[in-house]
Amino acid sequence: MKDKKLAVITGASSGIGKSFAYILASRGYDLILVARRKTLLMKHASTLRKRYNIAVKVYDVDLSIGIQRKKLLSSLHKKKESIDLLINNAGLGRFGEAASIGAEDTNKMIEVNVVALTELCLSLIPLVLKSNQKSIINVASVASFHPSAFAAVYAATKAYVYSFSMALASEYNGKISILALCPGITDTEFWQSSGVSKPKYLIRSANKVVEQALQNLTKKVLIIGVENKIRVIVQKFIPDSFMLYIGRAVRTFIQKQKNK
Repeated sequence: MKDKKLAVITGASSGIGKSFAYILASRGYDLILVARRKTLLMKHASTLRKRYNIAVKVYDVDLSIGIQRKKLLSSLHKKKESIDLLINNAGLGRFGEAASIGAEDTNKMIEVNVVALTELCLSLIPLVLKSNQKSIINVASVASFHPSAFAAVYAATKAYVYSFSMALASEYNGKISILALCPGITDTEFWQSSGVSKPKYLIRSANKVVEQALQNLTKKVLIIGVENKIRVIVQKFIPDSFMLYIGRAVRTFIQKQKNK
């Protein structure tokens, strides 16, 4: 039996994924880090090995590309290592009128947020079942709970992550702990790549999100932040059409203020 636990983290080069890597390393986990940016991954891996005396394996993989996902999964299965904690954190977001985003970016969002997450979950469940901890975290969003104008595809992909994770948690109830993690506004590089300015208020650090997630591994869903929990509860009693109207009105107001 191995001495250390093993965590697999996608989107590990920055943001929430990076925070998972450093916090889990500080707790003695060996790590498998997956992301597109090899230079950043190698830098983090070197730091983590020296600082925490752990084993770190790096895979520079673009999860939007099917053949690369296939090679990653093949490599992980060949190692035959049990996975104590699988963290499907990699995600893409693009905001604006849906048709203006373009087919390429739209397809990448779906491939990474939906297809890759699903493939990794279903393919790696046998390795998770071999471990002692038997845990999976799928990073969804508070956007999972309602359609969002000007974030139509992103919100829809996160709704899938929530629904899929909850159903999978029911199927493997008592065998694997599967958590749908739903952060609110988080201080990460996500905002730079999404084309939207980072909000100034109600924003949390990635470390705080990760610490709460690891404290609640046995839950099926975790919404980060009291304001977000209230928002989700209130939205259950408000028609989606009204919420979408509010979203459009807020966007129009913001655009008018910018144009003044």
